[in-house]
Amino acid sequence: MEFEKNLAEYMAKWDNEKSDRMRSYDYCKRSFDDYHKRIVEDGEKLTEEIKDDFARSLYCFLASWGMVCRGSLLSEKSYKSLIPLCKNLFDPYYKPLKDINPLSDGFDMVKDGQIDMICCLAKRIRDSFGADDRSSLTLCGKIIMVTYGCALGYDTYVNEALGAMGKRHYSMRPAIEETYELISTEKQNLKKAVEWVKNKYHVDYTVFKILDMILWEYGKDH
Repeated sequence: MEFEKNLAEYMAKWDNEKSDRMRSYDYCKRSFDDYHKRIVEDGEKLTEEIKDDFARSLYCFLASWGMVCRGSLLSEKSYKSLIPLCKNLFDPYYKPLKDINPLSDGFDMVKDGQIDMICCLAKRIRDSFGADDRSSLTLCGKIIMVTYGCALGYDTYVNEALGAMGKRHYSMRPAIEETYELISTEKQNLKKAVEWVKNKYHVDYTVFKILDMILWEYGKDH
């Protein structure tokens, strides 16, 4: 897989269409980062107004990537259905997951317990929707990617790309384990990709977001 080529094609769309859905991640992530700092780091109260505002931002992101289409879990729900989830997303327990960098020296998601924590958060996301398994991996993946930045979106194109590499799974633990293994294998390529996006487009994306874009572009074209 040509990492640089796929990433360049994705970012070309992001750069040319400033109102395109490619930017919806940026708006939602910015909102989460702001509220996370205020609530988890600075100790501000998680108010009903904050939950309502972030739930709206998250719903818009999910809708722009097909998570509110007919037959999906959210197709019969408004953004209000995401409000109860905010209590989990802004839980200080998950602070160690915030924008983790698996490319850093000595980082080990298994040893350090991040994989267990990601799976715990995914379960709480599913539970907040009444344990409905429809599109659960994709829904959980997209929510975790746009908040804590430590999972892939696992949508159709990303899954097709992973499948082509023999890494397709249907539940969070094996999926995240394979993703981490892929990141470890492609460490140098991903380091270059992260720096290229940061220097050329002045955005500081997480490693998982960078990999998600590369896989999405590859899956779309194959």
